[in-house]
Amino acid sequence: MKFKEKPVVIDAIKYKGRENGMEVAKFMSCQHPYYRKENLVIGTTKGVVEAVPGDWIVKDIHGEFRPLNPMIFEAMYEKVDE
Repeated sequence: MKFKEKPVVIDAIKYKGRENGMEVAKFMSCQHPYYRKENLVIGTTKGVVEAVPGDWIVKDIHGEFRPLNPMIFEAMYEKVDE
């Protein structure tokens, strides 16, 4: 059997490093971003993950945030006109 992913609209923001860390924190409803060097530390239900500059931060349909590298993001998602 074959399956395809259901079309889902998500919110996302590109993490550019500390230069937009506060913007990303606001997107994730955090007051203060936490960094390890230039990586943004994100707590998820599956544990702590780090976003590196260039990653997209995705808010999934369950409201959880996770980083995706740009190649995976661009393969999975396309911009939606609002």
